[in-house]
Amino acid sequence: MGMSDAPTGRVVVGSYLRCLRDANTLSVARVRGRARMSHSDLSRVESGGRALSLSEAANLLVGQYGVSEDDLEGFIRFLSETEWYVKERFPSPYPYVAVDGHQGWEDRLAAVEQRSAAARFFSMWLIPAFLRIPGYPTALIDLRAGERQILRPESIGASGTMVVLEESVLARASRGPVIVDQIQHLITAVDQGCIRLRILPLDAQINSLPATLTEYALPDGIALYAIEEAEGTTYHSGLAAESRFGRLLDRAVNTSVTEAKSRELLLHARKAALDGTPPSRFFA
Repeated sequence: MGMSDAPTGRVVVGSYLRCLRDANTLSVARVRGRARMSHSDLSRVESGGRALSLSEAANLLVGQYGVSEDDLEGFIRFLSETEWYVKERFPSPYPYVAVDGHQGWEDRLAAVEQRSAAARFFSMWLIPAFLRIPGYPTALIDLRAGERQILRPESIGASGTMVVLEESVLARASRGPVIVDQIQHLITAVDQGCIRLRILPLDAQINSLPATLTEYALPDGIALYAIEEAEGTTYHSGLAAESRFGRLLDRAVNTSVTEAKSRELLLHARKAALDGTPPSRFFA
């Protein structure tokens, strides 16, 4: 993937603003007139190439897009931290890490997903959020993530979406009607060509691989890497991130079993959930 010198946090901010504008079916010309920003400035903000002031943020989010006061406060906190790191901590080169654990972080992550032309998901914890059915996380553990309502699409798009699940994700999903329906949802997504899926054996032992890791291919050749946790997301970009996280994902994909074999394992996991059998190693 190509690279960009746009600060990571600004890329997330821009993706979020672009998705809000699209959701409100507003053109750049219409928004920039109301927001008192030039066409060029608004376009650069949405691409991550220009900083957004706090007053501009309030005007856009509340005045133009109808965002709640709570979500605006979370956005302002994230924006302020992003710009502080750009101007004070790392004036040169631009910072390539952004941490977002503020109110509305799920929507900003969803916006990054919606802006992506392709993505690779890895998880050794839970099925990625955009593929979850209601009740799936809470069927395993009491997680606030199971209740969130966000903008995630059903899929990013055909063969552009690769999902790699560690074997433990299927072993953990062992019983109950919600688990059966969740695994069937995965099988349907595979059969309909919404995603490509591979299962990574537990004994693959890829060192330094986070519990969750996603690579997003954004417009303008930007590669963004997201590590999602229960309370927020850490984003990485830049050459070092591509070298580290891109290679980890390459190893995860290449070490996984084939897509055909992975579908067989999904069928096996669904049968185990129907029978109520305890978790077991699929590759034992």
